[in-house]
Amino acid sequence: MPDDQYVVIRGGSTLIFNDFGQLKFSIGTGIENQEKQAEHLEYLWRYGFFEKGASFRQRLSNLHRAKNIGDATPVGEQW
Repeated sequence: MPDDQYVVIRGGSTLIFNDFGQLKFSIGTGIENQEKQAEHLEYLWRYGFFEKGASFRQRLSNLHRAKNIGDATPVGEQW
């Protein structure tokens, strides 16, 4: 990835509620770990996520397709 590549990094969370509407799990995707973010960005770059001309939907679809057919290297998720 070129040094001047513009990238917006956002964190997120998945909230899982029980049958009574109470929060059961909160799974966060923090952005504090720079090494983990660098690995993730390299993965996205390698599989064309930042290619110009492709819509976000198309890029995301291509990324998931590559992962599902075994053409992608896992980023190293931790549980």
